[in-house]
Amino acid sequence: MDDTVELILPFDSDDPEFRRGVETGIMWAYADHMEAGDKFRMIIHADNSEMAIRIAEVCEIKFGAEPADDTGEWLIIALEKI
Repeated sequence: MDDTVELILPFDSDDPEFRRGVETGIMWAYADHMEAGDKFRMIIHADNSEMAIRIAEVCEIKFGAEPADDTGEWLIIALEKI
């Protein structure tokens, strides 16, 4: 079984900063509106993990992460508002 991550609809830009901005925007949009008991999971590139942690801290949300594939390039993050 090939355990790699592929985008369903790849971006029309290869700029990693564009991808990081999209991922961060999605995380922020969910985190900023979470209420007690809400949970959110998504796949992000590992180079965006610092921003995910910072968003969780600012929004006072529990953060967890695990590898999404064998390369370590992608992470599954889990946010939970306690």
